[in-house]
Amino acid sequence: MFRPLTKKSGCLVCAIHVQRQKDFDGERPRAKIPIHGEPGQWPSAGFTLRGVSRKPQGKMFKNMLTAKVNPGFGYVRLIVGALCLLAMVSFGLWRMPPAFAGQERPFTSCVYAAAGEKSFYEPGETVETLLKIMTLKKTAEYRVRFEATDESGNKIARQEKDLQLKAGLNAIPFLMDTKKTSAGDYKIQAQVYRGAKIVEQNVISVTVLDREYLKAKLARMERMRAGLRSILDRAARQGIDIAYPQTSWALSRLFERLIGTELGTAKREYYKLNWQMNYVLASIEKSIAQTREWMKHPARQLRVPQQGTSGLRIVNGALDDGHGPVLLLGSLGNFGRSFPLSDFRLYSALGFNSTEALLEFGPRDTQPVKGKGFSKTWLQELDAYMKAAAANNLFVYPTVEHCYIAPWMFADHPSAFTCGSHYLAACIANPQTKKMWADWLQEMARVMKDYPNLLGYCLGNEPHYSFTGYCNLCRRAFGEFLEREYSGIDGLNRLWGTDYKTFQDVQIPPQGRTDWWPKNNVPDDMRIVRPEHPGPINKASMYDWQRFNQHRMTEFFISMKEAVREIDRERPVFWESPLVCATWGEFGHDDGIDREEIGRLSDINGYDGWTSNFPGGDWAMDADVANLELMRDLSPGKPLFNSEWHTITSINGKVRYQETVTEKRPPGYIRAALWLGYLHGNSAGTLWAWGYGAPPPSGGRWQMLDVPYFVEISGRTALDLRRLAPEVIAFHRARRDVAIMFSMASKLQHEAHFEELRKFESLGHVPEELKSKTSSTSSLSMRQLKHVHFGLFCLDMNYGFISERQIAKGKLRGRKLLIVPAADFVVDETVNRLKEYLESGGTALLIGDSLGHDQRGGKRDVSGLFSEGEDLVVAGFPVKRSRFGKGRIYRTACLSGQEYRRFFESFLDLTGIQRSYRVTDMAGDPVDGIDFRTTRSAGRRLAYLVNLSRKKTKIKLTQIESSPRSASIGQRAEKAVNQAHDLIPNKRVTFPLEIEPLDVMLMEIGD
Repeated sequence: MFRPLTKKSGCLVCAIHVQRQKDFDGERPRAKIPIHGEPGQWPSAGFTLRGVSRKPQGKMFKNMLTAKVNPGFGYVRLIVGALCLLAMVSFGLWRMPPAFAGQERPFTSCVYAAAGEKSFYEPGETVETLLKIMTLKKTAEYRVRFEATDESGNKIARQEKDLQLKAGLNAIPFLMDTKKTSAGDYKIQAQVYRGAKIVEQNVISVTVLDREYLKAKLARMERMRAGLRSILDRAARQGIDIAYPQTSWALSRLFERLIGTELGTAKREYYKLNWQMNYVLASIEKSIAQTREWMKHPARQLRVPQQGTSGLRIVNGALDDGHGPVLLLGSLGNFGRSFPLSDFRLYSALGFNSTEALLEFGPRDTQPVKGKGFSKTWLQELDAYMKAAAANNLFVYPTVEHCYIAPWMFADHPSAFTCGSHYLAACIANPQTKKMWADWLQEMARVMKDYPNLLGYCLGNEPHYSFTGYCNLCRRAFGEFLEREYSGIDGLNRLWGTDYKTFQDVQIPPQGRTDWWPKNNVPDDMRIVRPEHPGPINKASMYDWQRFNQHRMTEFFISMKEAVREIDRERPVFWESPLVCATWGEFGHDDGIDREEIGRLSDINGYDGWTSNFPGGDWAMDADVANLELMRDLSPGKPLFNSEWHTITSINGKVRYQETVTEKRPPGYIRAALWLGYLHGNSAGTLWAWGYGAPPPSGGRWQMLDVPYFVEISGRTALDLRRLAPEVIAFHRARRDVAIMFSMASKLQHEAHFEELRKFESLGHVPEELKSKTSSTSSLSMRQLKHVHFGLFCLDMNYGFISERQIAKGKLRGRKLLIVPAADFVVDETVNRLKEYLESGGTALLIGDSLGHDQRGGKRDVSGLFSEGEDLVVAGFPVKRSRFGKGRIYRTACLSGQEYRRFFESFLDLTGIQRSYRVTDMAGDPVDGIDFRTTRSAGRRLAYLVNLSRKKTKIKLTQIESSPRSASIGQRAEKAVNQAHDLIPNKRVTFPLEIEPLDVMLMEIGD
């Protein structure tokens, strides 16, 4: 039976078709039970628009209704079930709602979807949907109901049919003709009844759009925003802090302009615009409700500290405005042009409090003509930018781009550009280069130093220095460096296997690749792409060369810092070095960045990083945390600043826009990624990128302004961070009793890379397939460091890193456990200090081949470290335990990250590493994928919890109490935590607790 419910319901067509499993490949056979149309005729597969047959939208409407399968159904049913599963995957199913309680589920699968690849429909097009039910046998009679509703919830059509389902696939189409339907958002619900009870149901969304509808919706959005503004003003007069709900007002203003501009063009990305407006409208409604609630209950409001721009200091490792620690979050502007000044009011109202000055710039931007000083036009633009930012309480920093060279510099200093790599487009060993940049930096500092909202100076963007530096000046500097490292040339020859007469005779080992040349207009015949007479490739020569590369980069940074300091002695200076190279990046072993030394010399610990895709894996973000924590611990007391944060990914103009974006960067991911960075060490971050107008050269990726929730969630998180800065900073300062050793020598001793270079030399060239990507990404030690971090990541404890330099300075003292992850190449002082630590009662875990060689590959006798010992089995893995002095040494083989997860869960208990609080499931077992840590601050017990798994999880929180007596007999008292206070929403939470994927909680727990 078919009943149109409104005059606009249009034509609804239904047919029943039963086919065998072999027909499940999408081929459309003849209709067996025609309900509408000519006898034996299958209704149209698609829709007709001006006489052209097309297929309607598919994946974005595909939802699944799952079916309960009785156990013990035998091999035949198992095969049928497997085929059904494969078929479901082929239909792009992505949601399996749970069964209704107490129901029998006779279907092996039940799928409701709309076919095709369209992102939206235009009025007049037919929308086809198909309910597909797979059964193992013929069933009793069911009733199937389809019901369509408009965006106001009004029913526009209903169709019902009683039928028996036959064994195999039952396909039940439902077609909606939109000729008499106005544009809008529609929902179509499919329900399957057995008698009066619903057996299965699901809803899909259909969007019918035209330009006039979108214009009308935009006008409605403007009216809603005006209504919100009126409520906000009333609330402010009542003394309510409107910072949070005001983000929706700013979001609407911003997207009204963006959407209105696009509607004025010939572009037809209607679905994207409609989706953007739907999100903004929902945001406005939520903020209206939130504001009204706060006006009625003022105690529930969230107050954000007022912030000025009178200058920041660095106090105890944190940015401080004189009232306490400050956390900064903002966005970069558009690549290649300034941040629109008209956005600054909205930008501030969204919650952001910092940004970059005019994006990256260099001499080509500021001083295009020699001898005429900085361009007046550029100075005016900078002045307007800085003042507009200050008026909206925004801190600003400049970033120097070393490949933005003014043309006259090439003519005046040709020898300065024979070397260069990536964005560092000059020979940094050349005195002319240092003077040229010092002069320009001093002029830049004179221009900027008096702006009160100047955060500091970023003296370089991604300063790789790989596969370059072979000119005569570099070779001379290399010889001078070696002369300081060795007592005489004979010592070098013995390790290198050479017979050089003097240090100036020493030749540079080849680096192989030449594809990272900067685009700096230097003629190819001037570039020196490889050593004229390459030196040997072995552990000693490569270590010396890579350390020299780091040394000359550090010296170049010092020269820039000194130049700025002559003009401005107060503002911080830093370098934006790529985070990926910190531990296991593709160029981490030869990029020239000694992060520990650069961090020591910098006032702010700057870097460029990203956050891994979710759901790329259950713990997709742990690798980024490892880099953060390594940089934090290598340079303690320095604020960590991700000044180019690739957290978002938009897909500008793609079909199925919403689904593609939300799959790669769901809303919860944005919030979790930001919180995770700050909880693990960040003090400031600048998101890439605002993306106003057209996509940047990167192809449309990384644009905030494509996706409203990117902007809103980032802004609201910025407000959370401003409000809770003291609590977040407390985790930066937390005690870390467990330390993972970072060995620079073991990072540089990368034998797979050396073997690759030998191959290049034997071939006489670099193969094309390896010119843009090396086959050897990181050394064994760095890979093991990553795996060890992965294993410790979700074990409810604070841990960190310690370098060989720090060990030499006595920083190992007081640590309860040192983990050495396959660090086979270490300096002698590290081994000596390790012995002292063990003799005084310390505990060390040595993984794989560790400590057996010095930094240049010389064999070391470590037999004295190890007594006979005893064999143990820890979580199924063999371990050797021995004594050294009062301490203990444990040794085990290299493991994978997941294996370390199981290993450390038991090993920490074995070695007496107490975790004062544990998160478990309801059975008391550890929970994978939940990052939970605690610390004490100002007499309070703070804890945070981030669910990085893809599962909704019910958890318990347990306090572990260990008295001296109970610890001595291996016992501990456990006390259930029943409640805590979540500081982010300012609400009480009770345990046990169900936590959704990507949820974030920052709590205060009563001890």
